[in-house]
Amino acid sequence: MADSSSKSMSRQDLSFKIILIGDSGVGKTSILNYYTKKIFKDRIQSTIGVDFVTKFEDINGKSIKIALWDTAGQEKYRATTANYYKNSSACFVVFDLTDIDSFNHLEIWIKFFCDNSGIKEKENIVILGNKCDLREERKISEEQIDEFISKQNFVYYETSAKNGENIDKCFKDIVEKLIEQYNNKKTNTNKPEKNTKIENKCDKTIEENKKCC
Repeated sequence: MADSSSKSMSRQDLSFKIILIGDSGVGKTSILNYYTKKIFKDRIQSTIGVDFVTKFEDINGKSIKIALWDTAGQEKYRATTANYYKNSSACFVVFDLTDIDSFNHLEIWIKFFCDNSGIKEKENIVILGNKCDLREERKISEEQIDEFISKQNFVYYETSAKNGENIDKCFKDIVEKLIEQYNNKKTNTNKPEKNTKIENKCDKTIEENKKCC
């Protein structure tokens, strides 16, 4: 998959890695194609192993480099793709609203990602119910989805890689969240720490003065 940026950008303020996982055929590649190129193809080859594309976004006055990783959904590639989970900033777990099996496999994918990525913050794991344009073919009810999402406390979007519904929004929202997390971490890191060494030294001096007097 080629770089989607229309021009070379020599500078970026921040860089994030976002990975897409889920069963084969749920539309992970199509989601990335729409987000990066605004195109949709009825038939595309299944991803073998992993693929990636880079996109630049200007958000809140910052140039953000987003490395987007598309992973194969077939079980035979699972061990190989797990190596690419590390250092991920966020993860989209995708299922097909017309395929009940892909929905039932969500917990497997989430656990597999958490075990191999090191990410424990559920707010950085987003669930996408793709192919929402195929309303008459839908196999998963809103009640089933609500039960799963509320139980796990995940953010959820229904998307369509065909008409673009919520595609740009889900990416924009997660990148803004990552920027916020980065800024909060930076603020906490820059906070002056309490100088306990000086205080301990003073206490020690007081005790020594007591002894000598």
